[in-house]
Amino acid sequence: MPGLGCAGYPSIGVFFHGWATPDRQDAEVLDEILESTERADRLGFDIAWYTEQHTHSFGNIWGRVAAPQLLIANAAARTDTIGLGSAVRLAADVNASTLVEEMLTLDALTDGRAQFGFGAGMAGVGQGYRSRELRRTALRTRVGEVADMLEGRRHATREPMAMQIRDLSDRIHVASIDERTIELAACRGFGYFAGLFGGARQAELVRSFRAAGGQGPAHAVRMVFVGADDTEARDFAEPAVMQFWSNFTPPSPQWRTDVAKAGTMTYEQITAELGWIVGGPESVTRDLRRYMAECGLDGIDVSFHAPGLDSASADRSMERFARRVLPGIRASARLNCG
Repeated sequence: MPGLGCAGYPSIGVFFHGWATPDRQDAEVLDEILESTERADRLGFDIAWYTEQHTHSFGNIWGRVAAPQLLIANAAARTDTIGLGSAVRLAADVNASTLVEEMLTLDALTDGRAQFGFGAGMAGVGQGYRSRELRRTALRTRVGEVADMLEGRRHATREPMAMQIRDLSDRIHVASIDERTIELAACRGFGYFAGLFGGARQAELVRSFRAAGGQGPAHAVRMVFVGADDTEARDFAEPAVMQFWSNFTPPSPQWRTDVAKAGTMTYEQITAELGWIVGGPESVTRDLRRYMAECGLDGIDVSFHAPGLDSASADRSMERFARRVLPGIRASARLNCG
């Protein structure tokens, strides 16, 4: 996987949720994602991640990426060096043979640049313990089958696969807050996604991954806006943050309860809840370094585009990040490597 620092890290990626309010057209959002992927490639980011969403998990903010594998295939023809990954593919819902064929195809189309993130998704949240556990069990089963097939140890179909098997298991990344799934990721040598939102237990989860023997890369996502300085950043971002929050429904039942108890929230409280880092280059560099150190991360994936923030402002933020934040994070990592 592209990157700098210890053992090839940190990896600094761009994360595309494809979030948009209902007034925006699917084609418009997808075109924006692909154009921003090309920009990220030119700017020197290591990887572009595409999520997979099928339901209105966030209220009036809808994810428009239903098939990240198709975006990876499209972006492969439009970019030169950037890695391209799914974050995450909902593996519990797909046959293992289908996933393996998909991975092998993307590996060939991207000339080895593809990475593969898997998760159970949020379906079942709020529908009871049994539903969540069924999906988590299915995820563990499916990812284990995929890795076994890629290592040539078994086939999930009766007949041998026509495609040429290549072991891509070192490019698998698992996203979960479930301890048994984290242990699977650690034991199989997979990478680990620690999550997005500020209220999640990223540091604790990464510690669990390492305690279980995880040697693969651990990374997480932050929403970021970089202005020329702290004042300009807040002036641009605050209306977008407040608009985002007014359309956003927290996905966790407990989170929704906590927000309801809090009542009207300030801009500072909202950015903290969402884990949205806003500031000038120096402040963003400092906050990301601190976050990565506290969580023990090998990489950080940054989301610039969000409902309420116009594309031009998001692209300027990305360019400013590439010029004035990304080098500082990489330099810090080199120093820490000794």
